[in-house]
Amino acid sequence: MSKFDKPIFIVGAGRSGTTILKKTLSHHPEFYATEFELNYLWRAGNAGLLHDQIDPDEHSGKISKAYIRFMLWQMLKRSGKERLVEKTVANVMRVPYIYSVFPEARVIHIIRDGRDVAASAMKRWRSHSGGGYLFRKALTIPPFDLPRYGFRYLKNKIKRAVNKTGHDASWGPRWPDMDEDINGLPLPAICARQWVKSIEAVEDGKWDFPDGQYTEIRYEDLLCNTGAVLDQLQKFLELDKPPAEMWNYAKNIIRDQGNGWEKNLSESDLALIMSEAGETLEKLGYLDENIEEQGAA
Repeated sequence: MSKFDKPIFIVGAGRSGTTILKKTLSHHPEFYATEFELNYLWRAGNAGLLHDQIDPDEHSGKISKAYIRFMLWQMLKRSGKERLVEKTVANVMRVPYIYSVFPEARVIHIIRDGRDVAASAMKRWRSHSGGGYLFRKALTIPPFDLPRYGFRYLKNKIKRAVNKTGHDASWGPRWPDMDEDINGLPLPAICARQWVKSIEAVEDGKWDFPDGQYTEIRYEDLLCNTGAVLDQLQKFLELDKPPAEMWNYAKNIIRDQGNGWEKNLSESDLALIMSEAGETLEKLGYLDENIEEQGAA
C-alpha cells in the first residue's frame, strides 16, 4: 500500500465550514489539499449504493480500498507536497471506512450550529452547481463506475425537471431511507435531519480511531477564537507551529458571519428545524445562552 504521512481528513455536515477549514490548512506549505470533493472516488466499487454509509466490512473489499489509496497517492505525488488534506462532505457518513482505508489518518470533525447549517443548506438545495465544476468532478469517477453514474445523472436530471418542489432531488450526505424522507418532509426538516444524521454518524464512527487520531472543533470557535483553534490543530497535527500563511489566511479571510439562522429562517422554518434537531442542538450546547451570544458576537 502507498505510504502516507498522517493524511488529514476533514469531516462535517454539509455547510458546516469544512471548506473554510480545508482552505486554512491548504496554506501550510507542506500540505496538499485536494481541489474537489471526491465522493465518486470514495464510492469506488459501491456506485450502486443509494446512500453514503459505506460499511468497511459489508460494502467494500481490498480492491476498492487499494484503488482509493492509489489515486490519492498519485494526487499527492504530483503535487510535490508531503501531506494530504482531503475534504469530501459525504465522508461524514462513513468515518469507519476512512479508518479502514487510511489507518494512519488524522480526522478533524468540524461542528456548526444546526440552525445555521439548515439555513445555508436550504439555499444550496435550491441552487445549481456550475457545469464546469461538475465536469471536473466527473473526471474523478472510477472508469468501472462510469455507466452507472451516467444513467443516474440522466435520471436525476429528468427528476429535477419534472418535480415541483423547487429544489434538487437530492443534495449532500445521504443516509439510508433518505429518498423516503425527501418525499415526506418539507425542505427545512430535510436539512435539519441531514445535520442530525451527520452528527450521529460521526459520533458512532469516531471510536474506531485510536487516541490522538481524531479531534473536534466548532465552526463558531474557528471564526471567533481562531488562534485557539489553530493552537489545537497545531498540537493535533504535530506541527512545529502554524506557518505565517495559515495565520494570515485566518486573519484576513475567516470572519464572523453572524448568527445567520436568525436572519434567514422564518418562524415556521425554525419550528420545523427545531422539531428535527432540537434534541441534538441541546446536547451539543447550542441552546445555551452563552453559545448563542458567542455566535452573534
